Amino acid sequence: MRTLITLSVILLFIFTNQVNSQNVLVNPGAGSYATLKSAFDAVNAGTHTGAVTVDIVNNTTETATAVIQRSGSGLSNYSSVTVRPSGGVRTVQGNINGAIIKIEYADNITIDGRINGEGRNLIIKNNNAGFNFTSCIWVASSGIGSSIGSRHNTVRNCELNCGANQLAFNLVTYGIVQSGTNTDINGLGGANNDSNFYLNNKIYKCYIGIALLAYVTNINLFNVISGNVIGSSAYNSDEIGKSGIFTLNQNYCEISGNEVMFIGGPRGVYGFGTDLIGIAVEKLAWDHSYTATNIGRNYRVMNNKIHDIKMEEGFSTAGIVAASSSDAGPTNNLIANNEIYNILSNGSNGRQIAGIGKISGTNDRIVYNSIYLTGDVDPSGTASSLDTCGGGILCRTVSSNDSAMLIANNSIYLDLKQNRDSIRIKTKYCILTPDPGYNWGTGGIKNNDYYFPAANTKMRTGGTGVATSITPYTTLTDWKTAYSPGQDIFSIQLNPAYAFNPSNYLIPLSSSSLLTKATPISSVSTDILGNSRSIITPTIGAYEKDSTSLNKIQVNFSGCIQGFYNNMTDTQVPDTIRVYLNNTITPFSAVDSSKVILSSGGSAALTFNNAPNGTYYIVFKHRNSIKTWSKSGGQVLNKGAMNSYVFSDLVTKAFGSNMSQIDSSPLRYGFYSGDIDQDGIVDASDLSQAENDAMNAVSGYVNTDVNGDDYVDAGDVSIVENNSTLGVAVIAP
Repeated sequence: MRTLITLSVILLFIFTNQVNSQNVLVNPGAGSYATLKSAFDAVNAGTHTGAVTVDIVNNTTETATAVIQRSGSGLSNYSSVTVRPSGGVRTVQGNINGAIIKIEYADNITIDGRINGEGRNLIIKNNNAGFNFTSCIWVASSGIGSSIGSRHNTVRNCELNCGANQLAFNLVTYGIVQSGTNTDINGLGGANNDSNFYLNNKIYKCYIGIALLAYVTNINLFNVISGNVIGSSAYNSDEIGKSGIFTLNQNYCEISGNEVMFIGGPRGVYGFGTDLIGIAVEKLAWDHSYTATNIGRNYRVMNNKIHDIKMEEGFSTAGIVAASSSDAGPTNNLIANNEIYNILSNGSNGRQIAGIGKISGTNDRIVYNSIYLTGDVDPSGTASSLDTCGGGILCRTVSSNDSAMLIANNSIYLDLKQNRDSIRIKTKYCILTPDPGYNWGTGGIKNNDYYFPAANTKMRTGGTGVATSITPYTTLTDWKTAYSPGQDIFSIQLNPAYAFNPSNYLIPLSSSSLLTKATPISSVSTDILGNSRSIITPTIGAYEKDSTSLNKIQVNFSGCIQGFYNNMTDTQVPDTIRVYLNNTITPFSAVDSSKVILSSGGSAALTFNNAPNGTYYIVFKHRNSIKTWSKSGGQVLNKGAMNSYVFSDLVTKAFGSNMSQIDSSPLRYGFYSGDIDQDGIVDASDLSQAENDAMNAVSGYVNTDVNGDDYVDAGDVSIVENNSTLGVAVIAP
């Protein structure tokens, strides 16, 4: 009996061990591991080499940091490592004083939460709530100077959160931190961490969403932070505690298409005294007395949505802070197409509200931004606001090198009020710029809209100087005399008439005064949604189109037609197509359609005027191709959003994988050609028509010309014959 029990225990142990070891699968080499750390350890030991894939097939609990080391360090020998979920949503978590995952001086590491190219299916959680400087993912270099950095890495489509409730613990935690040998926000940042991509992640419950920290003597190059959603949906325990994005000593860094929201909160909810910044470029604070000491430059801060940041403990709030020093040469930063609203603080002793706050910089451009600041800065139960200024765009200069700043095409709406201590209410400014002797050079101020309600007597159009000595200008007429030669000659002071749509808050109505009032800027050819700007009379603010124009579903469509595609030139013959939106429930009927020309590059801009927001099959139709439906389950499409659908990159983007590979470099799939009679199948009937027209040397725009060269010949017959042999037909829900 005892022997039987002992055997059972042994078998149970073996079974349990086998199950646990299947959490992470690594190839090549067919290794299986219980944790991500043990999988990385095997890669570091050279057990798996080449292009390594790490599939997380079950949830893991990490008891120590999973560190992937540089290839060539010790026995490791890989060309790339890709970490991805498999089979569904997977969670990698632990309670670690440090990082859950560390990329340690390593290159070509990808952490990708997509399955079949879509979704955020990888959750990374650090449940440690007791220590500073913990993180979900740490991308590290070996120090400063000539150190070895981490390059060409990607973290995308993951869900990241740390364990410290930012309403209860003022601990410095990060969703993603890129730095050196430590993650101290005041420490020496990492050198040579270049060309890394942080894309489409959802980050919450941490002090800073994404932090890129480098040292002033060896700044980082070409990093990208794009498409991330950072913050909670309300002021609650999942919110961000300090800043959505913070970058330090970066060169050619792109911060684009992110949404940063809900930082801080009202007194009683958030009680820590600290500056709160949506996107902090080179400075994690805002104050009229600060100077710029870090030398990051050539930033592109574009197309971001920043909203709901509140401070009621006497400190600053700002949508965007840019604080690049010009002492090392021109900074050339571009801040464009950003939407900023619901930013409030009861700042005092130099602390302020700023939609966009800028310190120093040469040749910087602040253009096409929409800023909406309204509300009570010091409601009942809070200290009176004593800030000496504040407002929409606040620009300071701290060096004689600073010049040639361009502030153009911005929409600023200002209606800030004080609930308490009305005697000492301080004025607020739509725009605050350097003293009248500032050298605008090739820059200037023009084509902005500065609006505040006439009943709010504490609002001002503009001011010059510094916060302790400001010359105010109440009206736009007054403001135009502030500089010589005069600035803002073509600016306006009219209600912008925003639509306040939930998803795109500051879209102008069709009656808006912003329409056609901007000046073209060649370096900003599209708006926050990717819509092309007018090259003659663009619109002031982040949105080029009004709410009526955007009250349609627009889709950036990509696809290739098998017969029309040339894999030597990677182009195709342009032709007319019609694309339908069909319901995803039986009988899968069409709701709307768009007729366009598919370009030589395989792209088309589709507009659907009648379809409401929803989930649809996108159905491609062409005169001699197989009708092709999009992937199973359909695609979510919304009005006023950057909708896109690319058929050509994955065969699974077509329902039933009903496409043909037409190119290997780049990898592309195309819609089957040869359905000449459009009966849903390529068969003998189509072949007969092609052969007859080829025999008769028919030419011109005819359906039997399936390769688009305007001649029906053996080339067309070959395509039809091949697809007829394969029995190619429509595959639909």
